Amino acid sequence: VVANSPSLAELAQVADPVSVTVIPNGVDTQYYRPSGNNIGVKGAPLRLLLVGRFHRQKLIPETIQWLAQAKSQGIEFLVTIVGDGPERDAVKTTILEENMAEIISLKGWLGKDELLRQYQQADCYLSLSSYEGMPNTVLEVMACALPVIASDIPPHRLLVEHQVTGYLVGLDRPECLADQLVELVSDRRRGRTMGEVGRRLVRDRYSWKVVAKSYMALS
Repeated sequence: VVANSPSLAELAQVADPVSVTVIPNGVDTQYYRPSGNNIGVKGAPLRLLLVGRFHRQKLIPETIQWLAQAKSQGIEFLVTIVGDGPERDAVKTTILEENMAEIISLKGWLGKDELLRQYQQADCYLSLSSYEGMPNTVLEVMACALPVIASDIPPHRLLVEHQVTGYLVGLDRPECLADQLVELVSDRRRGRTMGEVGRRLVRDRYSWKVVAKSYMALS
C-alpha cells in the first residue's frame, strides 16, 4: 500500500527545480449542492457512499473488509458503491466472504444526474485509496455538504481537515474507521456540521469561479 505518494508539485520540482504554480481542479458548486433532504434520521443506519473505478489503488475490497469489522462491533450502516473496473470480481467475492451482501448495493457506473442524487442521499463519503491525484469526486461530495472519511495521504490532506470537514484514517490503522463511524452514528449533527464546513471550503477555494481567477492571474 502506497500511503505517502508525493504531490504533483513535488514531482514537478524533482523533474525540473523551477518555481511551479499549481492550480487545483475546480467543481461546479451550483450543480453540486446539497438537496436539503439528505439529513439522516436519528437511529437509522448511516448511509455510506463510495464512488470510483474498481482499481487496486482504490482498496475497495479492503474497505469492505474494514467495514465488515465495523459491522461486527454493532455499528449500523448501509453502503452504496458506484463504479466498475478490473477488480469487479474481487469486490463481489469480498462482499460475499464478509457476509455484507444485505447492506451493500453495487450500482455500476451512473449518469451525472443520478450520481448527484446518490451524493445528496448519502450521510458520509468514503475514500480510502492508497494514492490519488486531485480527487474530483471528493470535491464534488464536499460541495454537496457530505463529510468525508478519507485515507491519510497528501491529496486528501489538501481537502479534508481532520475532525473539521471529515476524518483522515491512516492506512496502517484501518480499525480507526470504526471509531469515526461511531462518532457519525451517535452525533448526526456533527456530520452535518462537517459537511457544511466542507461545502464552504470548496466554494471558497475550488469553485470554477475561483479556479478561473487563478488562471487569469497567470497572464
